Amino acid sequence: VCVCEMSSSVLVLLAIAHAAVAYDLVVYGGTPGGIMTAVAAGRHNLSVALLEQTGHVGGMCTNGLGKTDTGDAKVIGGLALEFFKRNGAHYNSSGPMFDLEPHVAEEIFLQMLSEAHVAVFYHRQLATVRKSNSTTIAAITTTDGSQYIGSVFADASYEGDLLAQAGVLYTYGREANTTYNESLAGRQVYSPGNQFELRVDPIGSDGSLLPLVSMCQGGSGVPGQGDKKIEAYNFRLCLTKNPANLIPFPKPDGYDPTVYELPRRYAAAIAASGKTPNVGDFLANTQPIPGDLKYDANNGGPMSTDFICGSDDYPEADYAQRAALYTAHKQYTQGLLWFLANDPELPETVRTSAREFGLCGDEFTDNGYWPWQLYVREARRMIGETVFTENTARARYVTGDVSVGVGGYHFDSHNVQRMVCYNTSNHCEHPVNMTGNSAFYVLNEGDVQVGIPPFELPYSLMLPRASQAGNLLVPVAVSSSHMGFCTVRLEPTWMILGHAAGIAAAMAVHTRAAVQDIVRAELQSRLVAENQIVHA
Repeated sequence: VCVCEMSSSVLVLLAIAHAAVAYDLVVYGGTPGGIMTAVAAGRHNLSVALLEQTGHVGGMCTNGLGKTDTGDAKVIGGLALEFFKRNGAHYNSSGPMFDLEPHVAEEIFLQMLSEAHVAVFYHRQLATVRKSNSTTIAAITTTDGSQYIGSVFADASYEGDLLAQAGVLYTYGREANTTYNESLAGRQVYSPGNQFELRVDPIGSDGSLLPLVSMCQGGSGVPGQGDKKIEAYNFRLCLTKNPANLIPFPKPDGYDPTVYELPRRYAAAIAASGKTPNVGDFLANTQPIPGDLKYDANNGGPMSTDFICGSDDYPEADYAQRAALYTAHKQYTQGLLWFLANDPELPETVRTSAREFGLCGDEFTDNGYWPWQLYVREARRMIGETVFTENTARARYVTGDVSVGVGGYHFDSHNVQRMVCYNTSNHCEHPVNMTGNSAFYVLNEGDVQVGIPPFELPYSLMLPRASQAGNLLVPVAVSSSHMGFCTVRLEPTWMILGHAAGIAAAMAVHTRAAVQDIVRAELQSRLVAENQIVHA
């Protein structure tokens, strides 16, 4: 970097700080998948830079997702299993522990990165991508002006920002069931999961739709039809019942109780049905994790922490827009928690049970005890060398490629929209257990929960088309349909893929080959030698 015209020593130092630095591998995204990519490559003697967009590495494993989505834990091997064994050792367990405290998970990730001599850079958001030719990424520049030159790059972001800027083909939303002949794809006729089982009127006293319904657009549509809607995001809340560590739910600035009329009516419907409502009707998926009376509160129930219809604009949003969406989700979620604990129109059983919980005083201490990251379940998905679909997972065994790991989770899509339904039309499926007399009722749409046996993960899952990028690996925003993605999008699976991506990057650097052209059988052999499970 030329600094000959800069007389200020400060400007000279800034120029030096922003000087381009070359690495064998540059990993964009400090997610668990990105960390394992970096660690695996570092252990194979690559110089590695890991660029994290926030001030903390670890993605959702350090942001409240404490009840790990293991599925069949027997398929977790390699670096992923090593991470969970280290977690177990922290609690003096002789075996792996899959449930996490956020701050402990971060400590373990940082240990592994340090041992592998990975250079970690925080608050790095992608600005531009420079390619030396149509298939080779030469360098990336972040919004602070820093430039990173690499032989190989890995996009391990949840959003797929690097692959998009590199000119790699991608998509987002839901394919129609005819696109890849997937039985579960597209709009659902009726989604039983996290669904209203009681009739709740979505029409306000002024004749308009209630706020948490009116924000959704589009209606039920045609079953199997594709769209650009995104499964709901939320915050994975790390809560506690320990009074010594409990921070009461804060009342967010600008709190508007009218926003929560739909859950207010839902609580009334539960009471009218003869049941006693409590906070579990709204936080039904709250499970214990390590620590003193700590819990991971995920979305659970028809009216919970998923901010349904709040995620549709996220995949293509710029950083300012994403920050606004983070704030909108935070406002909704903090408002919901305050509502459950304090709304005078709620039954006392709801308020009392909600006040048993609070935020953890020992987590996210530099962010008001609130997670740094929103749970971006799905954003962009690469369209690469091959596309992993529902049918690929159901087939179980890799053909025409090598398996680099095994997935063990079911098809899991959260709801994508909330709809107004009519009693006298086929606008929505009418569940047989619906009761009540209102002509209008509300349903959620998009939830899919379907079990499958363990299945093999092909190397091509991470590969762009060779004509678009020969030195890019994508272990998170993988090449898949929406339904294919919904069985891969779990942190242990992304760790498994990251382990494979790191070794693949090392092989590509050491042999000067494109990532598509490494000897894939050798990759599989190296993974097996490092205790990766590659056969279902």
